[in-house]
Amino acid sequence: MKKKLDLFIVEKIKAELARKMGYLITNKSDCKKLSEIILAQGIGYISESTLYRLLLNTTYKNHYKNTVDIIAIFLGFNNSEDLIDSFNKIKYYTNFNGIHPLPTTKKTLLYYCIEGDNFKPLHHFFSSLEDSPIEIKEATAIALFDALLNTKNSHVFFENFAQNKYVRNYLLEQLHDPHFRINNYDYAYKLYLNGLNINKDIGEFQDYIFGSCVLFRSYYLKKDFAGAREIGKKLYQQIHSLEENKSRLHIFPFIRYTAYKLWYLNLVGENSIKQFDYGNQLLELCQSLQQKLNRVEQRIVFHTTAEAMVNTSLPYFFHKKLKDIFQDNFNLMPSSIFSKHIKHCLPYFEVNGLLYHRP
Repeated sequence: MKKKLDLFIVEKIKAELARKMGYLITNKSDCKKLSEIILAQGIGYISESTLYRLLLNTTYKNHYKNTVDIIAIFLGFNNSEDLIDSFNKIKYYTNFNGIHPLPTTKKTLLYYCIEGDNFKPLHHFFSSLEDSPIEIKEATAIALFDALLNTKNSHVFFENFAQNKYVRNYLLEQLHDPHFRINNYDYAYKLYLNGLNINKDIGEFQDYIFGSCVLFRSYYLKKDFAGAREIGKKLYQQIHSLEENKSRLHIFPFIRYTAYKLWYLNLVGENSIKQFDYGNQLLELCQSLQQKLNRVEQRIVFHTTAEAMVNTSLPYFFHKKLKDIFQDNFNLMPSSIFSKHIKHCLPYFEVNGLLYHRP
């Protein structure tokens, strides 16, 4: 007996597997590791080649029910019918609201609203999502991301929506794009930062750290060092309340702020001894955090710190030590990953949710 899976359901399975595994399945080695993990959990056996056909070769539409049942149970569903029904509800809702849930170059209703400066219905639509399930909010934000990739009017959209609660929470925060692929994406974060009062409450302080850090990272990696210095100066010289508040920050803004200081030391010309000293401080921090945090939080710390180290002149010793600290986190990955250069480990620790849907 076989189940027919359309592309939407396959893409949803891939995204949910990425959430559970911590990385997107992209090759046969990943399929082999997934096969081993499923077998070890006693759910059943799916071969590497079967997983490859299901997840990476979309010419195959029909799959044995037993295969889909095992995947469904691994993902927390009762069976394949439960999984398919759940995903079809998301597809139905998004289609019903004029949203195309798959990667597409087609121009959707969201696109035409943005391109035509027709923002009033979007304000109403985003407000209507407030009580919707998280899955619907995420699907809408992904479709919004696709629309903004195609439009020439993103700057006007951000002027109207950078302060919108839904757009801030989902497009700019939870589904932040570390590749900055949308035109004027940096402008969106400048608007996001407008009006934040870091002395008002911990929420606004945290938003300020988050928005500033993602801008700082983008400028630094794109070698816009003037832009990076400007933001870095605000982060590392003008905020005097961080020490008293950092224990209240979520782990992502906290580790971004802490790790990216490596880049700021480089930007302002600090000597290698000071940079090495700070690198050692980072390693000590990672060692202490590793014992306190859950697996997702550990991945955040590793990825952010590793990316910071890779993009400086710190020697290989620091990379090796960081991998040693987080060695247990490599257990869900193909065995070859641990021995590779740390830059090749980064995709396996990626925690930005958008990249599970739009790599």
